[in-house]
Amino acid sequence: MARFMGLATAHLGDDERRRLMDAMLVSFDTYGNSSEAFEEIALGNEGQKIGQWFVIQCDWKASEEVEWQIAEVASSFGISERWSWKEGVDEQDRTVPAGLCEVADWAAPLGLEMLHIDIGSDTYYAILIRQDDAESARQAALSAGMKVLRTPEFEAAHA
Repeated sequence: MARFMGLATAHLGDDERRRLMDAMLVSFDTYGNSSEAFEEIALGNEGQKIGQWFVIQCDWKASEEVEWQIAEVASSFGISERWSWKEGVDEQDRTVPAGLCEVADWAAPLGLEMLHIDIGSDTYYAILIRQDDAESARQAALSAGMKVLRTPEFEAAHA
């Protein structure tokens, strides 16, 4: 889990990366499983802070959350370009999985890949990671017992 967290937070400053890794270790000791520790880092009081996000987490029906959370994560990478929903798509037709897949397409030319983390809840979790680190991060997460999908697998599972 430490290897995964190191790669997932590589774009953050050293102090923040260390703080999150320490919080993850405490969460792992508390919960005893990688998925719950990851969820605590994403949502808990000791988890990610505004301006230094690395996890996108959206309830299955909260498509309105995708845009601002992507802006938060992109900002932590120093990316000023902003993603937004495609024009012409009615708000009621927007879904979180479709938005995350669109974001993955938007992020690819920026040198980033999206990994989707399934912790067994009705919330979607995803991270943006440098393309060169994506497979190593996926393997590290799998080794820690987490279920991680690349976008083509995620898209096929939500078609």
